[in-house]
Amino acid sequence: MQGKCGRLGEYSEFVNVLRHFSDGRNDRRAAFSEAVDYCIENGILEDVLRKKRSHVLGMILEEFDVEKYERTLRKEGREEGIRCVVEILQETGQTKRFVIDKIAEKYALSQAEAEETTKRYWK
Repeated sequence: MQGKCGRLGEYSEFVNVLRHFSDGRNDRRAAFSEAVDYCIENGILEDVLRKKRSHVLGMILEEFDVEKYERTLRKEGREEGIRCVVEILQETGQTKRFVIDKIAEKYALSQAEAEETTKRYWK
């Protein structure tokens, strides 16, 4: 059991090192490569990182797509904003047609997209 807990601890350290090395840097590939070097030099998952360095780096880079993450956050924020607008306008007694038109106008959606979105949040 001690070996498994030790490995889990090393993994946790590895994740923290990745975060530290990538913080505020645009070149994620270089940052992650330096982080892996640091971990190898300091005995953090050393055996795995020596054997599977390129595979691990590939997986990290694939999983950590900052632009995709930021796009997802923006999309979720936009959806939340639309949901709130639909609910507020509905609560103030606006017609469904009025809400659809406002959503289309304010969020640059087609009529079909605005209708679908309004339908999703209309109570």
